[in-house]
Amino acid sequence: MCSISGIYTANNYYAPPELFDFANRMAATQAHRGPDDQGVWMNHSKQVALSHRRLSIIDTTHDGHQPMRSADGQLCITFNGEIYNYRELKENLRKKGVHFHTETDTEVLLAAYRFYGLEVFAHLDGMYAFCIYDQQKEELILARDPFGEKPLYYTRNQNAFAFASELGALESLPFFAPDIDHEAIGQYLLFQSIIAPRTIYRHAQALPPGSWMRVRNNTIDIGTHFVFAPDARYTHTMPLESATDELESLLEQSIARRLRSDVPIGFFLSAGIDSSLIAAISAKKLGVDLKTFSIGFAGSDKSEHIRSRITSEELQSKHYERILEEGSLTSFLNDAGDLLDQPNADTSCFPTSSLSSLAKKNVSVCLSGDGGNELFCGYNRNRVTLMEERDQLGAGSSSGWRAGDAYLTSRFLLFQDPEVAALCREAPTASLAMLRGMRQALNTNTTIPLVSRLRQFDSTVFLSGVVLPKVDRMSMRYALEVRCPFLTRDIAKFAERIPPELCFSNGQGKFILRNLINRYFPDGRLNLPKQGFGIHEESRCGVAVNERLVSLLKEPRLQIDDWISRNLLNQKITDPMKHGPLSIDQCWSILTLEHWLRRKSPRNEDSLRYG
Repeated sequence: MCSISGIYTANNYYAPPELFDFANRMAATQAHRGPDDQGVWMNHSKQVALSHRRLSIIDTTHDGHQPMRSADGQLCITFNGEIYNYRELKENLRKKGVHFHTETDTEVLLAAYRFYGLEVFAHLDGMYAFCIYDQQKEELILARDPFGEKPLYYTRNQNAFAFASELGALESLPFFAPDIDHEAIGQYLLFQSIIAPRTIYRHAQALPPGSWMRVRNNTIDIGTHFVFAPDARYTHTMPLESATDELESLLEQSIARRLRSDVPIGFFLSAGIDSSLIAAISAKKLGVDLKTFSIGFAGSDKSEHIRSRITSEELQSKHYERILEEGSLTSFLNDAGDLLDQPNADTSCFPTSSLSSLAKKNVSVCLSGDGGNELFCGYNRNRVTLMEERDQLGAGSSSGWRAGDAYLTSRFLLFQDPEVAALCREAPTASLAMLRGMRQALNTNTTIPLVSRLRQFDSTVFLSGVVLPKVDRMSMRYALEVRCPFLTRDIAKFAERIPPELCFSNGQGKFILRNLINRYFPDGRLNLPKQGFGIHEESRCGVAVNERLVSLLKEPRLQIDDWISRNLLNQKITDPMKHGPLSIDQCWSILTLEHWLRRKSPRNEDSLRYG
């Protein structure tokens, strides 16, 4: 787990010392992601400089130093992530005559690319963002893992192409113009995040999850190596118990691979099914002595840390928990601009940051349950929409109910489209058109069951756009690696082909996961509604969020004033009955955006900090 960056100039516009300096300074801005080692490499023609910051997890010796070259010097890689099946892949390559010199997964990835080329991705079980430079072909190959667990941004002009794990690294380049994209602000207000390939900056893009890119001379080609696409190919002859057996086996294999590490490993533990299942399989099937970590909220009767504690006692884990108070919220908001390389409106950024800080004091890697909700239809908004569809179909209604029109409302959106149009100073026409296209796709693609359409949408937009960036940024600020056992190609393929009733049945989502968790916790307590790590509205922190925004909007001048009008926000505060009250998620999104903008273009910074 690390950070990567690099720069390529096809026309030798920049002198070698400049390229080296650019690569080095990009690495320096990402030192928090990789505190254990650093390196810069330049190719023989001095057109390419690759840099790396290392967090040592597998083979902590100097053998893992990057950028790493192939034995013949043709290829050089800078790699962020983990290839969990590197041992199996290494053995297969050895049988084909490939020789190895280290115990690192980086060398295996480099050799696998040499052997398979762009077909390599089908052989990888991992989370990754990497760049390989081929000196013979004089081209860069960049890639991201299937769901986007690891980030990869890039910028280009007529003289250079540069990439990095964080946008802040690109900001360090003297030729990069950090002009904010008003369409990105619109996307943020709609979807809580900015969807790849768009970023907050007009002159930077994100390589989409499950994609690869080739850079040669001044041309860029982008291709796709993975799409999660549950569709009508499911079989109706998959009995629940046999399907549960198969999923249990797949999860056991995935967890076992993600337990490979040369440093201590822990487990994020909420009170829900997904993280509890990961911990239970680890303890009861794989014999792991668990260290578990959880977060609670002061002043909330919905705080999950009590239920998490009970689960940890049953699993006999060494359990750590932290209760969040208002003071820690203040600290987080003041640092939000530095913690987030672009705005993310998920309120669980705050507790995830604190959870990562707690875990890092004891371990260097944690396993989490992220991905279970999206792959297996676990959100309450899924349940409500599917129940509506059932009622409409059962009644033979001709009311004109359509899934996209029902789902892409306040159930999913942060602000609804008329509100976003009213908020933005410049209408985000492309973002609003994107939303209309999403609704249309959910409305009309009726040959695919709605359960599958919702799972694909949530995986593409919410998991890859909101959840995984949150987990990556919050954990890597503390040099903590988080691994997600649900997010494997094999489990994704399994989730694609199971019948809809194994995802949603009897008014419950994640039906197959509920059946599996009952094998480990037969008392049924983990089938209770999950509250999640997000800020609880009635907690002290939740009340403070609303108070912060009310106070903020009284300021005579804010950074957000350049992008959004305060009129609608003030109307929602002064007359919530008429205009609708601001939810805690909406309050949080405006606070986060303001603090992110302050870091980018501070104005009277001292007076704008919370005391």
